[in-house]
Amino acid sequence: MNLGQSEHAAYHGHIDGLRAIAIALVILFHFELAGAYRGFLGVDVFFVISGYLVGSLIFRATTNGSFSLIDFYRRRIGRILPTLAVVCAAVMIVGYFILLPDDYARTAESIGAALTIWANHHFFNSIDYFGPSKYDMYFLHSWSLSVEEQFYLSV
Repeated sequence: MNLGQSEHAAYHGHIDGLRAIAIALVILFHFELAGAYRGFLGVDVFFVISGYLVGSLIFRATTNGSFSLIDFYRRRIGRILPTLAVVCAAVMIVGYFILLPDDYARTAESIGAALTIWANHHFFNSIDYFGPSKYDMYFLHSWSLSVEEQFYLSV
């Protein structure tokens, strides 16, 4: 990559192949099909891809003196938050009509955890033998986004 390029990451076709493998592993896991235990490997692959792409972007920007932490988070929030907010709102609206009050309250707590990048801690602390199954935790998938954002905040 040329350092004179824009600060946007260049397209890497081979990464799409890795994403496809990671997605397949996660889907197999969620449908409890063959190789289901490898779903976490798929998540790990996503973490590596994200780290590589974000790390490359930050390296390139710091090398040419254009890195701004504020701009980094502004772009990241602008890319993630609008979609997450729409999904959260849709789930709360539909949930109002189809969920029981306790399930609705638990879903609202999950949404709060997802929006505050605390979902990994929230769901870890929600593990209970008599509690809801993973199929009733509609934002369980947001744990990995929380881990990623917490990593960026700690660096």
